[in-house]
Amino acid sequence: SCPITSVCCGPTSTSTCSDSDGGVSYLTKGSCSSNSGSGTDVCLDVNALREYYCTTDKKCGYTTKVCDYGCSSGTCKPKPSCPRGYIAMRVEATAYCLQGCTAGLQCVHSGTFAVDPAVIKLGCSITIPELGMSGRAEDTGPAISGKEIDIWMSSCTSATNFGRKWVNICTQQTCSALTKQCTTNSDCA
Repeated sequence: SCPITSVCCGPTSTSTCSDSDGGVSYLTKGSCSSNSGSGTDVCLDVNALREYYCTTDKKCGYTTKVCDYGCSSGTCKPKPSCPRGYIAMRVEATAYCLQGCTAGLQCVHSGTFAVDPAVIKLGCSITIPELGMSGRAEDTGPAISGKEIDIWMSSCTSATNFGRKWVNICTQQTCSALTKQCTTNSDCA
């Protein structure tokens, strides 16, 4: 045994680590700082977060979280607040501008959404709070599969400029049946 640690074993240091958001906290942006390094919570893409925290050996470690409702500014987005009778869902959205009769026998109009009916039933109301849009699931499409929606727009330029993006939606749990408006595209001219 050595009575003076610094003489026998070299100088000793105390490891410290601090985490500004108190540990693994996906909804709060924070940073970790230790003797061995540091890191700040960061979005890896629109859906994934790298969350830094102090490990048990007082070093900065990180975990990767796929955020249920997207990632923004180094935090997972919270679940959207949906009206009673609606459920929140994250979907990939595109836009289209074709005229005519939809799969739900409706003439396309502002507020028409194409969906995968295995995920969102035709006739369900849909809101996209972050885009200020609302309408109904009235169409399907060969390219719409799973958690995807296609938003009808009257301008093809607007539809092209919309691109492809992840959005949070609120959709009705119980949906109304659609009333037939058309059977062919010429019915909507």
